[in-house]
Amino acid sequence: MKCKFCKVLVPEGSKICPICGGDNSFEPETVYIDPDDLVMEVEELVEEEGEAEILVTPDESEETEEMHFEPSPQLKRARLISVISGCVAALTVLALVLFAGIKGTFSEDGKGWDVGSWFSWILPRENNVYYKDSYTVTDKKAAKNRDKVVATIDGVELTNGQLQIFYWTQVYDFLNNNSYYLSYYGLDYTSPLDTQNAYDGSGTWQQYFLEGALEMWHSNAAFAQLAKKNGFQLEAAYQAELDSMRSDMEKDALKYGFASVDAMLQDSMGAGCTIDDYLAYMETYYYAYCYFAKLYDDATPTMEEIEAYFEENAESFANQGITKDSGYTVDIRHILIEIKELKAADGAKAPIIKDEEEDSEGETDSGEDATKIDGYTQAAWDACLAEANRVLDLWLAGEKTENSFAELAKEHSADGNAAEGGIYTGVKKGDMVESFDEWCFDVVRQEGDYGIVRTKYGYHIMYFVGKEDIWVTQTRSQMLSEASQQIVKDALAAYPVEVIYKKIVLGEVDLAS
Repeated sequence: MKCKFCKVLVPEGSKICPICGGDNSFEPETVYIDPDDLVMEVEELVEEEGEAEILVTPDESEETEEMHFEPSPQLKRARLISVISGCVAALTVLALVLFAGIKGTFSEDGKGWDVGSWFSWILPRENNVYYKDSYTVTDKKAAKNRDKVVATIDGVELTNGQLQIFYWTQVYDFLNNNSYYLSYYGLDYTSPLDTQNAYDGSGTWQQYFLEGALEMWHSNAAFAQLAKKNGFQLEAAYQAELDSMRSDMEKDALKYGFASVDAMLQDSMGAGCTIDDYLAYMETYYYAYCYFAKLYDDATPTMEEIEAYFEENAESFANQGITKDSGYTVDIRHILIEIKELKAADGAKAPIIKDEEEDSEGETDSGEDATKIDGYTQAAWDACLAEANRVLDLWLAGEKTENSFAELAKEHSADGNAAEGGIYTGVKKGDMVESFDEWCFDVVRQEGDYGIVRTKYGYHIMYFVGKEDIWVTQTRSQMLSEASQQIVKDALAAYPVEVIYKKIVLGEVDLAS
């Protein structure tokens, strides 16, 4: 008889081959392989040696560029399997070794071949973000796979093209929010993200951002579905923005020198991403954001509920240093008119004005010459104050409401919260610079008060929204935090997600350019 493994003649009835040690009593199991898994594995191997496509349906009469590639004998045999298998391939272990050209290893116990190691590349892998070491593909392959569905919830589908936007948005948000700490996190954006381990040690940065992208899509899609199921309609402003987004982005593309809006998107979101993908992304995002905001507002507790919750958890709050005697916080809006030195200086020195921050040597705390206040001439301060009074007069000439103040802040404030209408909420005593803080916490301050305050940054037009006891603010915040977590949990449970990681591909983007 011949050994089943090395084909050498061995004594009849021998179990263990004296040449290779193979256990001839071993009966090869039949392995059923998903052809999609096999094709994808072979494609990845082919790509390592050159650009080629797998021909699932052979057509010898059709000549393509890919056919000029000459893969290795092993890959030719693997390609043959994918061609002839059609649907589900039922092949024995030995047949797979023969066609795929994979060499086995001897088992540690010395009794035979470790068959499992022969197929480490083809045995089913866990369907999670670690399914692939890298999801990056060529632009050509990314474009080809744009419409492949990679995740679903309740019939709603996520394609590779749409996933690209969620993925790269995750990347850009992280880079923007952590620009000063990238070295601390060990992230080098000039190198491929699939070659660097993420800071949490759970995988590569690409896998980290991909998981975040899929989680973001899941939550957005779930809330968007809930919104539509419950008849929720977008506000007119959001809907109008969606309606005009295509034409607006087409204009932007031409403005920035791109041949098309798709070319502009692919420059930052990878090959395969189109305007249709982006519009689908934005519609889902708007519905999710607006509907979650509604549910969050609906969950706002009443004062009676806040009182009851605080009493029930008084010990826990006390451990945080919060009691009913902890003082209060304020909500304020402001418009910062930033101080700037005048360009047309005539060389004359500004008058010396003693400031509360000026030291006994006649110098300001910044060490500037005493002819300046906080580094600026009196003329510059006068011009800054004049502009502050001008903007304040605009408000006084209008409705004189908090909303109208917020609109002026969006237009005129130089502070970072201008887009939010200049709002600061939950401000504690000591949070702000001294003069700003003193105005906010003046005991006579009442809702609707306004005024102008000077700091080293310029003049601030102030609007007092109101104040609230710290225990009330903290209790409401904790209750809303718990409620929002439950809202998200319920939405995700109502719309479970199914992800097919093997179908995910990501186009390349040069972050360093």
